[in-house]
Amino acid sequence: MEERTVTIDCGMRLFNLFAFDIDPLGEDADFVSGVRYEASQHSAKILDPGGRQRDQATLSKHRYLGVLSEKLITNHLRSIFGHEVNVSNRAFERYDAHVDIEIQVGDKEISFEVRSSFPYSPLKDVVCRLFDFIGPYTTSFKVGESPKDFYLRGLLRYSATHRTPYNLVYRLTPVEAYRQGLVKRIEVSGVEQEDDVNLAFVKVNNINSKKNAITARLSVHKLMRDGTVKEQSISVKPGDNLASKTKRSEYTNYIVEEINLIGEFVRFTNGVEINKGETIGDDKEAIFETQIRKTIEEHFRKQERLEPLNIKVLSLFFIDRVDNYTYKDGVIRRLFTKSYDQMKMEHHSWRDKDVESVQAAYFAHKRTQKGEIIYQDSATGKAKDDIVAYDLIMKDKERLLSFNEPVSFIFSHSALRFF
Repeated sequence: MEERTVTIDCGMRLFNLFAFDIDPLGEDADFVSGVRYEASQHSAKILDPGGRQRDQATLSKHRYLGVLSEKLITNHLRSIFGHEVNVSNRAFERYDAHVDIEIQVGDKEISFEVRSSFPYSPLKDVVCRLFDFIGPYTTSFKVGESPKDFYLRGLLRYSATHRTPYNLVYRLTPVEAYRQGLVKRIEVSGVEQEDDVNLAFVKVNNINSKKNAITARLSVHKLMRDGTVKEQSISVKPGDNLASKTKRSEYTNYIVEEINLIGEFVRFTNGVEINKGETIGDDKEAIFETQIRKTIEEHFRKQERLEPLNIKVLSLFFIDRVDNYTYKDGVIRRLFTKSYDQMKMEHHSWRDKDVESVQAAYFAHKRTQKGEIIYQDSATGKAKDDIVAYDLIMKDKERLLSFNEPVSFIFSHSALRFF
């Protein structure tokens, strides 16, 4: 640990600060560990001297800085006076008798009050604003406290985004905050499809008619100059060969035979016909099914674990397109029904619950000038049913969280504003 002097010029006053360069991961690791341990053993009052209540994070922070400041100042005093004086710390008992640090010089005792701060402002601003006196020290916050000969304050930079991390004494990473239970916890289960560039991937994005010429805009897997294969958008007309357009043999049989503006489809000479907005060579449905099954499985598992605690589990699906759920044959509604009906048979408490009773949906709506709600996307095709679902999800949350209400799976196209 290195100690140096920093001079702060406050105009009419000059202050000398003793700065300590600490290497918490190197030669000073034992010192920092000792400070942390000692701070963890200290008790602290819930109320500060001004009567304000402290939360647990504030208590921990100030315990740590308080111990660190006293240790550094004690070491500094010993470096000044050597072994000629006795430097001691007293354990806190009560305000009227407490002395943070005391040194014995011959027959004379000198007392020190050590305060600590986490300054958010630049160091010069803090020093020039706070350091108005040297001593003696007393305060009206601590009624009956005995005055001290000197007042010392330890300053520790405290920020989530240091521009320059001068002497990193303590670092609370996201992982460590998670481990200590200081932040909310979520679990993430991902489903990822590995690229299979051997499939003939084709998506019809748009069909256009200009100057008696009909063209289509397709998404395909194209061979790039650097040898990689990437999804690219290309324009095609009847007679175009996708193998030439993409420079890939997988598209050899994909020659545009017809682009139908009225029917909104593209037909190839190999008999493949793709409607506008549709895709071939893409396993999106398989990904949807895997995600849905995984969600249902986790829902069942967590509900069985939390039900004894009278906690109801809700699972929320954010879907890509409203039509994928609102239509009876929509891919998401169909896959959810299939997966739920198969998986519920393995869980006794779910066997008698019908798939329609456990799900509800909320989609976009608008309000007229008269205050009437008009649903722009109907989940059921019946306005009355949509209103009931909306009221349950957005208004009657106590009933939604009750085990008497079977709805446990909610579908939405965007974030629920009040959920």
